[in-house]
Amino acid sequence: MEETNHKEEFEELRSEINKLKEELIKEREIKGYSLLLQEIVDKSPYPMWISDAAGLMQKANRALLDTLGLNNEDLIGKYNILEDKNLEKEGFYNDIKDVFTKLTTTTIMMSWDGKNSRIDEIKNARKVWIEASFFPIIDKKGVLTNVICQWFNITKQKEAELKLAKQNQELESIVHERTKELEEKNQELERTSQNLAEIQSKMMESDKMASLGFLTASIAHDLNSPLNFIYSGYQQLVELLKEKNAINKEESQVWLDAIDKGVHNCVNIIKSLNQFSRTNIEDNESLDIHNVLDNCLLILHNKLKYRINIKKDYCKKDISISGNSGQMHQLFLNIITNAMHAIEDKGIITIETRSAENHITIKVTDDGCGIKQEHLTKIMDPFFTTKPPGFGTGLGLSITQKIVKEHNGTLEIESQPNLGTTVKIILPSKI
Repeated sequence: MEETNHKEEFEELRSEINKLKEELIKEREIKGYSLLLQEIVDKSPYPMWISDAAGLMQKANRALLDTLGLNNEDLIGKYNILEDKNLEKEGFYNDIKDVFTKLTTTTIMMSWDGKNSRIDEIKNARKVWIEASFFPIIDKKGVLTNVICQWFNITKQKEAELKLAKQNQELESIVHERTKELEEKNQELERTSQNLAEIQSKMMESDKMASLGFLTASIAHDLNSPLNFIYSGYQQLVELLKEKNAINKEESQVWLDAIDKGVHNCVNIIKSLNQFSRTNIEDNESLDIHNVLDNCLLILHNKLKYRINIKKDYCKKDISISGNSGQMHQLFLNIITNAMHAIEDKGIITIETRSAENHITIKVTDDGCGIKQEHLTKIMDPFFTTKPPGFGTGLGLSITQKIVKEHNGTLEIESQPNLGTTVKIILPSKI
C-alpha cells in the first residue's frame, strides 16, 4: 500500500518536472526569438525600431538614430507612435492605429518632424521624409506583443521631387506669362490687321464711290442737255398738233405718250444716278426707303428683266430715315445685286418693308443657291469672297455692314444651301 502511494507521488512529481521543463523551453524560445529579433533590428542598414503593444518605443537601431541625429535616451521609453502629431497632421493616424487594434500591416509616406512629436527631448531632431512600413508581432495565442517599424529615408528623393515641382511651377508660370504676352501681341496684331483691312476697304470704297459719283454726275450732266431738247421738242410738237387739230388719239397719241414716258424714265434714271454722288455721312437728310429701293430696282432693271421676278411687299405707309442718300442707295444696290447673282437661272427676289414704333425693317429674300454654313461667319469680312478671281473684290457685304452701322442699324443674314438667303436690315426710323 505504501509502495503504491510512493509511486503515485513520483508520477505527480515527474509530471510537474515535465511542465517546468516545457515552460523553461518555451521561455528560452521566446527569449531566443526576442534576441534574434533585436539582432535583426540592430544589424539592419535601414532605420528600424520596435514598440510595445501600447506604441511606446523599446528599441531603435543605429541607422534610425543616425538618420535623426539622436541617441537612445532621446527616444527609448519616451516616444509613442500613437501620440505623434505628425500622424494627425499627415492624416495617417487611423492607419497606424489599425496596426495595433486590427493587427494589419501598412506602409505610409510622410514627413516626420521631431518638433511635432510631443516629445520635448527630440525637438531638435532632423526633419525627414520617410516611407515607413509597420508590422505587428503576435504570439501563439494571437495577442499583440510588439510592432516593428522600418523606415526608408526618402528625404533626398522628396526634396528633388519638391524642387522639380517648384521648377515646373515656375516654368508653368513663365510659360503662362509668355503665352499671355503672345496672346496680347496676337490680339494687337489682329486688331492692327483688321484696322488696316478696314482702312484699305474704306479707301477702296471712297475711291469707288468718288469715281462712281464723278461718272454718274458726268453722265447725268451730259444726258440732261439732249433730254431737254427732246422734251422741249416733244412739247412743241404737241402744241403744234393741237393747233392744227391733227392729234389722232388712236395713232399719234400713242407715240406721243411713249416719248413722254421714255423721257421721264430717263429723268428718273439720272436722278437715281445722282444719288451716288452724295456720299458724305454728315449730309443727314430725310430718305424715303421705298423711293431708295425703287431707284435701285430701276438702275438694275435691265439685268433683272426676263430672268428674275421682283415681288414687293411694302408696308402701306411711307417710311423714312435720316441718313445719306448715296450710301443708302449703295447699300441696297449691293444687297439686291448679291441676291441677283445668287440666282443662276430664273428666280424670285422678295423685298419686304415693315414699320414699328421707333424702327423700320427691310428684308431682301432670294430663292438662289444660298450660303454654306462655314461661310456665314466670314461673308462680311473685308476681301472675303466665294466668287472666282476677277468676279468680286469681297468688299460688298463689308461695305454694306459698315453703312448700316454708320446709320445706327443692324444687319442679319440667314441662309441655307440650295434654299436661298434672307438679308434683314433694321434702321432707326425718322423722328
